[in-house]
Amino acid sequence: MALAQKYTERASEQLQAVVNDALLAKGVSARQASFDIVGHDGLIRDIRAGRLPSIDKVQAIAEYFGLELYIGPPVSHDAKEDAAKRAAAFSDTERLAVAISAVEDGLSQSKRKMKPAKKAEVILLAYELLDNLEDESEEKIIRLIKAM
Repeated sequence: MALAQKYTERASEQLQAVVNDALLAKGVSARQASFDIVGHDGLIRDIRAGRLPSIDKVQAIAEYFGLELYIGPPVSHDAKEDAAKRAAAFSDTERLAVAISAVEDGLSQSKRKMKPAKKAEVILLAYELLDNLEDESEEKIIRLIKAM
């Protein structure tokens, strides 16, 4: 068995897992992500079927999802922990941006103003409510702000 064949199945499984996690984190469908990356809906479907894309498509996937593509010596355990911390910080930043946007939209739609200290407090509460970033969470926060 050639060395490349030995690693194909493992690489395919790893890429599938990374792509599935990235889809969930970004909140997009496989079809939409495929369109955004390559202009048609087959890329992620093919990955899920066990077919490995070319390196240029893997690079495009990494860029689209904000992932690091690394080819080199094995990564140390510390480096993996650092990468996980960076990913968590990114998702926290994204969640905060959604919270700010929801509060601003709610205030704008209800034509209300709020003092900066109170707005900061409401944004922090919205941030906590967005712990599980559901599709409807932002809309619920906007409705809550409008009802206040």
